[in-house]
Amino acid sequence: MSSLTTAEILNKLTAVSGVSGDETIVTETILDIIGNENIHIIKNDTDLLLSVGETIPDRKNILIDAHIDRIGFVVTAVTDSGFLKVGNIGGIDSRILSAAEVTICTKSGEIPGVIAVKPPHLSSKDDKPLKISDLVIDTGMSGETAKREIAQGDRVYFKNTAVTMQNGIITASALDNRAGVAAAIAVLLKLKETPSVKANYYFLFSSQEESTERGAKIVASMIDFDESYVIDTSFAYFDGEPKDKCGIMGKGVMLGISSTLDKGLFNEISNECEAANEPFQVEVMPEKTGTNADVIGGTGARCITLSIPIKYMHTPVETVEIADIESTVRVLVNHLGKENA
Repeated sequence: MSSLTTAEILNKLTAVSGVSGDETIVTETILDIIGNENIHIIKNDTDLLLSVGETIPDRKNILIDAHIDRIGFVVTAVTDSGFLKVGNIGGIDSRILSAAEVTICTKSGEIPGVIAVKPPHLSSKDDKPLKISDLVIDTGMSGETAKREIAQGDRVYFKNTAVTMQNGIITASALDNRAGVAAAIAVLLKLKETPSVKANYYFLFSSQEESTERGAKIVASMIDFDESYVIDTSFAYFDGEPKDKCGIMGKGVMLGISSTLDKGLFNEISNECEAANEPFQVEVMPEKTGTNADVIGGTGARCITLSIPIKYMHTPVETVEIADIESTVRVLVNHLGKENA
């Protein structure tokens, strides 16, 4: 089993790029963390699908999914002056863009850049908020050098090294959904220690959830899954947000209720939490969940979301409490242990 702490795993995961559609570096990082003992790699390209231990026909097939991609940009043009024009990949709030630090992923390596912004001294009251279609990225390169080093289609992500704050709280970009990936890795490592007797366990570290949910769509049709557990992040409350749409950081995993989810799984897991005095929160999503669960559950598998509350989603300063990641791990490991009892 990996000797890394949850915080150390999270630091490794948030340090790599993996903008939607270009996730290979994330799968490499996951394999480096989990090792190759007692796992079987079924698919390893932009998605990573693993089975834990021996898979036996006629046993229940259980899938644990966590998407690995992050929001970002794609280079659409390099100007004669050396600035980069970009388009967004995933939902990005244009209010956060001015003066942000970014990293451009090129064939020869990563290049730092900043989103250009007019200084306040030169601004006027008529200036409008920056639109993504209008922004440019400055790398400090001349036009000639930039056109040689940077290509259309190169991915760009927000630079923000993980920082530990007070009370076990970490801030970083890509916590949606590297926090969920960290939880899935911890569950996988625990299952590797105890061979299954009643179920086949599969782990999907899926691509492109932020854009098309392509990874989940492909894998959901590969194997006839009986149950699926989608680990993702959701909104955590801070002053001024609607409380009925948010969880609370530090109060444990958020269990999903939705028309696309299985109420029976919710009842089972919530009852187990109450019996174990394990705190949990309820997340009601009346229609679709906006996660891979909508795709995976559509195949007929019983499906539930387990969400980790984070603040400031889809910004460079997403914030998570380590205790909520570890709560998610305990809840799912306890439930899967019941499957094996």
